[in-house]
Amino acid sequence: MSKITKITFYASTAILCLSMLWGGFLDASKNEMAVSGITYLGYPVYFAVIIGVAKILGVIGILQNKSRLLKSWAYAGFVFDTLGAAVSTFAAGLPFVVALPALIAFVVVMASFVSARKLGKV
Repeated sequence: MSKITKITFYASTAILCLSMLWGGFLDASKNEMAVSGITYLGYPVYFAVIIGVAKILGVIGILQNKSRLLKSWAYAGFVFDTLGAAVSTFAAGLPFVVALPALIAFVVVMASFVSARKLGKV
């Protein structure tokens, strides 16, 4: 395996897991900023808790090495989460720059997934 693939995998997976863990904690704990963002987009407050718990479980799914199927589903969940956040932002009529963090997160998810596939981890 290429050294660049390994570096890409470890760097993107670390960024992905840390950001999703932090975001999941903020969502699940009903942090004021997370709740205001969710409600501005038109979703109920309890949706933040559901998404937060799902993010934390997704990180566990990616970091575990027992089930490739579970790992694949965790990556799929992060794709749905990041693209869903971007589409929700656009649907709320917000400018592109507001959706940029979600789109960057999508790129990080894909970098981690593609490099994991090349390394045979998924």
